[in-house]
Amino acid sequence: MNKEEEFQITVKQIKDAIYQYISAEMNCTVGDLYSDGIRFIRDPNKKEPYIKFLSIYDADIVTVSDDVFEKISGELSGSSRDELYECIYVFGQTLHYIPDLRKMTLLPYPDEFSFELLADREVHELEGIKGFDNSLAFDENGHTATCIVLYAKDKEKIAGLAGASFENEELREVGVDVLKEYRGK
Repeated sequence: MNKEEEFQITVKQIKDAIYQYISAEMNCTVGDLYSDGIRFIRDPNKKEPYIKFLSIYDADIVTVSDDVFEKISGELSGSSRDELYECIYVFGQTLHYIPDLRKMTLLPYPDEFSFELLADREVHELEGIKGFDNSLAFDENGHTATCIVLYAKDKEKIAGLAGASFENEELREVGVDVLKEYRGK
């Protein structure tokens, strides 16, 4: 097996692990994630009114608790993707991105910033930092799921921060925050 074949297997393994994770989160099958159009999925484990939307490629998955399944599927059936995300049940959106590692290029760090990498317990050095809620969060007891952080500093001010946390044994979720005045740099 050549190096490119090894890499392609790794990409497939990553995608398979992500799809397994997503299907468990949405209470659907991996096959549902490859479908076309809207799929309404009952989740009997949710005990209060619950709706979660997911769009991936051509599939739109709407996972709904039993108590509102008939109402929601009736109201949203036949909707376009845009109509789904503009409906009265959506209060915010989170975007997730799975990079194509074959197309990524390592870029040099910009000279005007210094960078620091923190792992494991070192991450706690940043407890109390504000403005980086997507990449690093601590609970009221000072615990965080973030296991590794890379941040950029402009002199003594942290300008941007990327943090990764375990979703399960195979997957890490990365959040990135850049202060407004540093975006695009």
